[in-house]
Amino acid sequence: MEESSLKATHWNVNNAYEVAHRNVMDQVDVIYTDFSKAFDSFDHELLISKLNSVGLGSSLMNLMCSYLSGRSQFVQVLGVISTKIGVPQGSVLGPLMFTVFIDDIV
Repeated sequence: MEESSLKATHWNVNNAYEVAHRNVMDQVDVIYTDFSKAFDSFDHELLISKLNSVGLGSSLMNLMCSYLSGRSQFVQVLGVISTKIGVPQGSVLGPLMFTVFIDDIV
């Protein structure tokens, strides 16, 4: 397939068109996943549970719990505060935590 535009709707339409015009005997498997804002939506308790399930030692678990404790981000609009979610942005640990967080769904 030819590389398409990064605009989601344009890209999806182009790829759907290409798939529709392929030989019907060709198998095409496609999974579209949008991970934008993925780091913004982590539930800390669920992440800690998943980190615990991968078998981290107690010292490393304590470090990760401390790292996530008391850290949050939220949005306030007209005095209304959203739920506090996410992992610290720009951290070296962020991609690793994301991998652990989605491991059971991939």
